[in-house]
Amino acid sequence: MAYSTDLRKRVLDFIEAGGKKAEAARRFSLNRSTIYRWLAADDPLATQNRVPKT
Repeated sequence: MAYSTDLRKRVLDFIEAGGKKAEAARRFSLNRSTIYRWLAADDPLATQNRVPKT
C-alpha cells in the first residue's frame, strides 16, 4: 500500500516532536514496521518509482 507524502510528513513530525512510535502507529493507523522503515530511509518522503518486472 502506498502512503501519501502528507501522511509520512505528519507521522515523522509527530515523532520528531517527541511522540512515541507506538502512539504514532495507533494515531495514524499504521504498522510500527512501516514507521521504522520510514525512519531508516535515506529520504523518507521520497516516493518509490516502481518498475514492472519483465
